[in-house]
Amino acid sequence: ARRVVARCASQGLSVGLWPLLDDADGRWLHPGNAERFEAWVRTLLDAVEGPIDALALDLEPPIAELRRITDGYLGAARAWLTRPIDAAPHRRLCALARARGLEVIAALVPPVVLPGRAGRGWQR
Repeated sequence: ARRVVARCASQGLSVGLWPLLDDADGRWLHPGNAERFEAWVRTLLDAVEGPIDALALDLEPPIAELRRITDGYLGAARAWLTRPIDAAPHRRLCALARARGLEVIAALVPPVVLPGRAGRGWQR
């Protein structure tokens, strides 16, 4: 990552980090991996040499659950939607990013990827 950031900076390009974990760890930040994810983000930010402009965070269920949902098993969404909401890890990462002068970008799965009626009517 260091060389890529340095090369982009030398070309005058804006650089953002979009940290991900292994699929086995859920890929995106969620309550089950928050501690591990936060540590990974801190490690990445500390390791990068050169200017970083943004940090992207996914607001999605663990990848295994998302795959079940997009495969048509909508019952998998119930487990995700009924979990207690804990925005503290997101707040901490946003505060960390802002303290370093980074823009925070949120990414989420668009409803268009859902099968059948759930995906109709959305811009494609």
